[in-house]
Amino acid sequence: MHDFFDLFIIGEAEEAVVELIDAYRKVKDKFKSGMLDKPGFAFGAFRIEGVYVPSFYEANMVQTEELQNFSQRSRALNLRVKKRIIHDLDNAYSPDALVGAFITSSA
Repeated sequence: MHDFFDLFIIGEAEEAVVELIDAYRKVKDKFKSGMLDKPGFAFGAFRIEGVYVPSFYEANMVQTEELQNFSQRSRALNLRVKKRIIHDLDNAYSPDALVGAFITSSA
């Protein structure tokens, strides 16, 4: 999955997703016009607690698909990403209704 995803949110994503969307909204025009590329946006998103950007790290696997070595590509990056935790669930956002697909069966 390391090669497939641009970023992951580690931990509880409820608050981090909102921060990630806000970060995108701030640079959306630059991103769409080509003034900001994916790595540039990823670097800004990486500053959000709990956001892990796989392209910023080197993961070496052995033939048995076990992790052999893991390191950051730049010393300026933290090796560990701090997991997001919601400390106050009573005041955390919770949707009033869930969105789901409307599926009918044909007999």
